[in-house]
Amino acid sequence: MHSRTGSVITQADAVFAGGGVKGIGLIGALNVASEMGIAWKRVGGSSAGAIVAALVAAGYENEELKNIFLDEFPYRKMREKNILNYLSYPGALMNLFFYLGLWNSTPLYRFLQKKLADRGIVTFADLRRQTDVELRVVCSDITRGRTVVFPRDLVDYDIDPDTFEVALAVRISSALPLVFRPIHIAGSNFVDGGILSNFPVWLFDVPDGVKPRWPTIGFRLMDPNRAAWKEKKGIIAYLMSIFTTMHDAHNPQVADSDRMRTISIPTLGIRTADFGISREQRLALYEAGRDAAKLFFQLWHYDVREHRRNS
Repeated sequence: MHSRTGSVITQADAVFAGGGVKGIGLIGALNVASEMGIAWKRVGGSSAGAIVAALVAAGYENEELKNIFLDEFPYRKMREKNILNYLSYPGALMNLFFYLGLWNSTPLYRFLQKKLADRGIVTFADLRRQTDVELRVVCSDITRGRTVVFPRDLVDYDIDPDTFEVALAVRISSALPLVFRPIHIAGSNFVDGGILSNFPVWLFDVPDGVKPRWPTIGFRLMDPNRAAWKEKKGIIAYLMSIFTTMHDAHNPQVADSDRMRTISIPTLGIRTADFGISREQRLALYEAGRDAAKLFFQLWHYDVREHRRNS
């Protein structure tokens, strides 16, 4: 890959947007970039993007990532039930009242723990020792009303970043409001990073005047034709619709300065919390990601004067 000046681009930072089950589209686009020889120096993201970023930082490669998101990821197990879930509508309301979420995100947490442990990673200190790729995970602190970046901001909560569990950070970033229970840590309730910053392409930027060593490439999930609530009825479907509409709509237009470094991946009308997504839909999203990345790299160029990122 070459910049406008002809120099070869072999290193870059990657920022992945949130999008729930649609995250398989990120893998398709990521794999095209990796096939072109780009080595990732720093990776980060919100929600589904945080999951992808953590696995990339842990050293999972193209085919491994594809297999994980096509066949291994516990989509249907994400709605792990407690006794209240068997009470239908009253149970849903009680889960919201007592736990502030319909389901527990434990299946995701366990899955991440295993995948990271398979690479010898538990804490952020392990990640730093095992790999040269830096990870940043975006979360929302709804108690303090602020966007939080792990591990950097853990010191604000009197927590040693080195001792914090990577899988827990990603679980927090993926805690979709209403869908999953918030995670309580150090006096604050944390939820999905996408609520405050669904596409944190700014993660590795600094003010103007700093010359970058390599570019940042953003991976964004988008669908201009979002489907409205229909087909299923009942309070659970209604609550899910409230969340997915809110989450999907909170995807502001990318600024012109960021558009040139963003791969926009169509999500084919699939909703954020559609945990019943079929393998055929997953594969279609994966291919949509690949197609979007191929188009992006046909047109993309890199000029340090047009990008801001840290040194």
